[in-house]
Amino acid sequence: MWLPDTWYGRVLTGGNGGLGGCVEYQILDHGAALHFATIATNNGHDGFFDPIPFLNPTHIESLTDFSYRAVHVAAILGKKIARTYYGTSPHHSYYNGCSAGGRQGVSVASRYPKVFDGILVGAPGVDWSRLLGASAIWASYVAANTSRAIPLPLWSTLVTPEILKQCDGLDGRIDGLIADSSICSWDPETLLCGSGVNGTSCLTRDQVDGLKKLYRPILGTDGDVIVPAYEPGAEGDLSIPFPVNGILPIPAVIWYNYAIYGQPMRSFDNFSVSDLEYTKTVDPAGISTWTNAIHGLCKFRDKGGKVITFHGTRDPAIPSSHSKQFHKLLSSKMTSSGGSMHQQRGDLDEFYRLFMIPGMGHCGTGPGAWEIGQGSVDGAIKTALNRTDHNVLLSLVEWVEGGRAPEIIIGTDHEGRERKHCLWPSAKSVWDGTNWDCAPA
Repeated sequence: MWLPDTWYGRVLTGGNGGLGGCVEYQILDHGAALHFATIATNNGHDGFFDPIPFLNPTHIESLTDFSYRAVHVAAILGKKIARTYYGTSPHHSYYNGCSAGGRQGVSVASRYPKVFDGILVGAPGVDWSRLLGASAIWASYVAANTSRAIPLPLWSTLVTPEILKQCDGLDGRIDGLIADSSICSWDPETLLCGSGVNGTSCLTRDQVDGLKKLYRPILGTDGDVIVPAYEPGAEGDLSIPFPVNGILPIPAVIWYNYAIYGQPMRSFDNFSVSDLEYTKTVDPAGISTWTNAIHGLCKFRDKGGKVITFHGTRDPAIPSSHSKQFHKLLSSKMTSSGGSMHQQRGDLDEFYRLFMIPGMGHCGTGPGAWEIGQGSVDGAIKTALNRTDHNVLLSLVEWVEGGRAPEIIIGTDHEGRERKHCLWPSAKSVWDGTNWDCAPA
């Protein structure tokens, strides 16, 4: 735990990413710089890709730590340590996490509604098991060592340029970004090689067919969407090379072989949608954080809790449409009274606000104005400014303590240019000829 000399009475708990068992020091640094007494955890295990802590049911306790308990205990300890060190109790408790850490924040807030007053969750990995399974299915569509494989350089030199050619201008400006991937229905057929042609400037029939599958939603056996499609533009971020490299993602292999099936040597040769559906039956430590989070989030809302969530539209690990899908689920299931199963969209905004960040990759980075004061990725610490419209964590504080809900978040790109990011789904990003602004959707 990091304890700043100047303390304003707030405690911040940090989450973790992936299968991580390492303390996220960038969140400690970010929180302490903003005068939060800040605590983080290793999620109850050490290392990032050690599969042993996830073996179910042998290590159900470490699975429980990873699911929610480590963050819950850290939040409680953080309050006690702050009270002892500063001689007075903290007046507010906050949370900051992205990816798996985003899911942890939603899970803890739903299980223990009184622990946090506000949570900041980026690209939350809710519906955890099915999301990891989706990454394996996506990889199979362009699997390495098959006729569907696309050499990694071609994603940057061929696929992404064609996607931008078809969709970049749909938002009103050619800038190398796709502001709203939901309106980008790009056609991979344009990349198909002509008769007798095969080279680096076009793709084969098998490669094109694999692309078509990648950019479609994954459907269950009942025809309903299980996981939204991989998003056009996300393939341009090769800092996370899966699934476009066609190699089975290690987190998916570890999670399904150890946590879901408890069979470390189980083959992935026939991995399919049925494996994703099996997670409805096996949900280790209640980690899914999907429909099982709704009742608790109602309680979190009713006690005055606030949620700000953000998601980059160029995220190669978790599609930003996944956050939209979760938002729609909450909108359809939650109510102000907690009784009826229907709610007006505006009611959800009273405690849960989603901001889409064009050009942001996974939790940060990318060509867009991704620096929003999230502090959950290396390099974001420089946005630790005492300006609530530029700093999403401080926007959360202002909402919780001052009652002023954010309508926009202003981000900064690597060249210092700013852009307004809009509240979804009520507003959209529009180019006014000089600047990006938000207009009613």
